[in-house]
Amino acid sequence: MPELSRIASACGLTVVRGLASMYVIIIGGQAYPMPLFPGKTILESGFYDGVEGAVAAYTPSLPEILLGIGGVAVALLITAVGIRMLQFLPESLADGDTEPRGVGGLGVWTAKAHSTPCGCPNRRMR
Repeated sequence: MPELSRIASACGLTVVRGLASMYVIIIGGQAYPMPLFPGKTILESGFYDGVEGAVAAYTPSLPEILLGIGGVAVALLITAVGIRMLQFLPESLADGDTEPRGVGGLGVWTAKAHSTPCGCPNRRMR
């Protein structure tokens, strides 16, 4: 089972890395804006867009944080409903429920097909 914990931690770190990349792109682009008029000096602006090269401070408000959490929750809900309704996952990954098959000399394990409630066989997992 140590392999499962390593896989789970790798998946979690991949998600964290993606969120960190989005933070750097979005917040960095707002804090250090591109010059709109190169070679010109902006004397006054009501948009807090880095007048005279000043770095803008940013702290997300509570509604923005709640919108982000709500967006993630909706995405997880859609994923869970899709997986449940379309039955992408096998019923079991136990050794007795999987069978080896050779593909080009390589052993590939697939889950045995099972019938869905409609009576049609489910796709085999690769």
